[in-house]
Amino acid sequence: YNYHFEKSGIPLSALEIRDEYLKNKAADITLVKGPDRVPTEIYPELNNRTKELFARIYTWISWDKYNNKYTNWPKMDSSDLVMYQDDYFKTHTWIRDGKPHWAYNTRYLHLVPDRKAIEWTPNTIASKVVIDGSKAKIELSSNTPNLKTYQMKEMPGGEWKGVSTPVEIALEKNTNEIVFRTENLADVTGPEHKIIIER
Repeated sequence: YNYHFEKSGIPLSALEIRDEYLKNKAADITLVKGPDRVPTEIYPELNNRTKELFARIYTWISWDKYNNKYTNWPKMDSSDLVMYQDDYFKTHTWIRDGKPHWAYNTRYLHLVPDRKAIEWTPNTIASKVVIDGSKAKIELSSNTPNLKTYQMKEMPGGEWKGVSTPVEIALEKNTNEIVFRTENLADVTGPEHKIIIER
């Protein structure tokens, strides 16, 4: 829609918008338009819908189970929906066209009670470090769609280079500072993940 919601200048996810709507009808968040982030209280492209009514759209959120719905249809069953099963879901009914949503009590509705399983942070890295004498073995993992490679840079002043996991590092200094990041197939890099090992 060329709009998004922010709170204190930070863009919100779909579940965060839902939280804010269920808490107080989105009173504490801001609807902004376009890359210039122009604040507005009205969404004119849809019958001048108010910020509150726009946020209400997020009351019932479902995610497609598959991320290639439009490129693989009709070869696959593309109707599978993932939904967050919180207290609101348990005590309310999702109404569509005047009756409970068609996915209720079917194999197509996948309920997820763990919010982190839905709202994960992509492109970040988790690491496991094992030190053996003067060497460190670093195992990297990441939920990066279309991951091409991990990159590593030894500080200070090192250059980025592609690495596979696990990575073995010789601990030659008293303070060894290593930075990692992901790179996807579009050559977009993720946030930096820093490891400091002191001997």
